[in-house]
Amino acid sequence: MERVRGHFAQAPEMLSSDGSYGEKVDVWAIGCILYLLITGQHPFWPGRGTSEKQLIQSITSGQVPQHPNFRAAPAAAQDLTVQLMAKDPLRRAAAQDALRHPWLRAESPGSAAQVLDKSVFEGLCKYQASSKLKRAVLKLLAKEADEERVKKLREQFRTLNVRQDGYISREELLQGGPRSLPM
Repeated sequence: MERVRGHFAQAPEMLSSDGSYGEKVDVWAIGCILYLLITGQHPFWPGRGTSEKQLIQSITSGQVPQHPNFRAAPAAAQDLTVQLMAKDPLRRAAAQDALRHPWLRAESPGSAAQVLDKSVFEGLCKYQASSKLKRAVLKLLAKEADEERVKKLREQFRTLNVRQDGYISREELLQGGPRSLPM
């Protein structure tokens, strides 16, 4: 099992017989991490019971798994992930190119760079984990909040609520949330 764990973060070229590889192995690893952040699962290691052979075969297949959360992610996020995880290092995006990808640029709609106030997301996470009593108290306190703060929070909610349905879905959080939040 230890040997399998050592492989699940290796780029395809690291598993080849000649052992020659360059800096793009790190780019591939970043693609795996991005996939993990989007889906909540490692792209090639489903967990216990996976043999070393299965893992290596999955990595060297050159296919980015189509997890439901990955398919629900913004198209630009999917595109960047696929570019970072290209099997052929010559076709894989360079780090400099990845940094210029539209999903990481502020001017792109639905981009990762359109970061809302991180405290809003931390507050949402804390609220969701709260007891019913604490939620009731927080609702009561929210009625007493100053108008300027409420206005700012309302604008941030509307920015996240792309569908304008009054609810923020996981996909909307992924599109508009800070990159540093684990989802």
